[in-house]
Amino acid sequence: MCQFLAVVMVFITFKRFTGLYFWSICAATVSVVLYTIAVVLYNLVLGHRQLWLTSVMLTIGYLAFVPSEFLVIYSR
Repeated sequence: MCQFLAVVMVFITFKRFTGLYFWSICAATVSVVLYTIAVVLYNLVLGHRQLWLTSVMLTIGYLAFVPSEFLVIYSR
């Protein structure tokens, strides 16, 4: 639940929705939400029954998070 509040806080904090910094923060926030959902699904709901689904979600979340965080640091 807290992760979804982070997405809302990004849109509340910024006054203009343009630029590399804004879009890289959005991408990083959404990828963290995806990664968190995948971890929760794996640990609490699905377990080893749907390993491919959680593996795909974890991989996409991680691969989106690392470059977007790099762009956040670069654009500052």
